[in-house]
Amino acid sequence: MLPGLLSTQPYQNVRWKSIPSEWQDIYQHNFKKTLFDDYYSGHGFRSSCFRHIVYIYSYIKAKKRPSNDYYAFSLSILACAIEQNIISFKDMVNIYVDLESKLFQSRYLYKMYVVLTSDPNLHEQFPILNPCFVGKNYQIYHILASDECKFISLMKSLSLDYVFNSVEYPFHSQACPLHSNSICQDNIKINSPSYSRNIFSLGGMSIHEVLCDINQIFTSQIYFTPKLQTYDCIGEVASRSHLIPLLKDVFPGIEDNICFEVLDK
Repeated sequence: MLPGLLSTQPYQNVRWKSIPSEWQDIYQHNFKKTLFDDYYSGHGFRSSCFRHIVYIYSYIKAKKRPSNDYYAFSLSILACAIEQNIISFKDMVNIYVDLESKLFQSRYLYKMYVVLTSDPNLHEQFPILNPCFVGKNYQIYHILASDECKFISLMKSLSLDYVFNSVEYPFHSQACPLHSNSICQDNIKINSPSYSRNIFSLGGMSIHEVLCDINQIFTSQIYFTPKLQTYDCIGEVASRSHLIPLLKDVFPGIEDNICFEVLDK
């Protein structure tokens, strides 16, 4: 599994030889800074996004076993789309510029909480909760920062434990501003994959199919296809797992039949 931006990646292991030289020119032309410099010393949302894109692209590019299945989430979907020539790196830059402009006003407007509950309908009873992930034993919600006191009071009244997680933007829930102000993809050329590789979204869709609506990469809740229960071994490309705990919570007992590992190299 190829996780999203909130995962911890071994970014120092990037294979720069696999990165096309023209990426540097495109990046510097648009952002007045080299991709290399932003990768190692950049701070902020843009640097984080392209650091992740570069790393996941280089990881996939180095894999010599196309028989493996890959399941990508969030920004990793775009990295895989570039690697398969479904979109170009220039298209990725244009997507980012449009994305940033539409997210700007929502920056730090929301907070994210992990709530320990087995009630899958909790958010339907309390509209301040915007579900990002709904599992068997815990759920992830975005709430408006201005509703934090209401949230804490609600959790206390329901006797529910929760954990705060810092988040810059509310991706993967109804709180995401792209629901009402979508990324324009009229000028994004979506190509057929240049070769066959088994890469899917977490929900089991092909990367090409996902790219037909770029916005869903950032707006869709976290959902795992039941097919993931059929594998003998599942790894996550990260220094610290982010998706594996969620997968185990969606399919209780899955670890009895599947070997899990964190692929930190």
